[in-house]
Amino acid sequence: MQVVIDSVGHRFPTGPWLFRGLTARLDPGQVYALVGPSGSGKSTLLSLIAGWVAPAEGAIERLGSGRTSWVFQNPHGAPRRTVLDHVVLPLLAAGARRREAEADAAPPTRWRWRR
Repeated sequence: MQVVIDSVGHRFPTGPWLFRGLTARLDPGQVYALVGPSGSGKSTLLSLIAGWVAPAEGAIERLGSGRTSWVFQNPHGAPRRTVLDHVVLPLLAAGARRREAEADAAPPTRWRWRR
């Protein structure tokens, strides 16, 4: 999937701009790193790229895929949660019902979930 970021800026309603004028092209097969100090907008930018949040200005195009994912800062997840719980979380946050989210998140039938 290619991601084209064009003059993107973002801020929260009561705060200053986290960033402005961000333009980049992320090509398939390449590895990118997003680094910066705490509070600089890294997770917010990833949310914008994933399409979970709309940028305050500019545009982001995701070409060649309808799905974007990433590994959160805590790769171990929340305590006492199953893998399925972690996978369905963004689907639930987007408004899906639990049963629908689990069906969408389920692996191919040759795999089995254990609870």
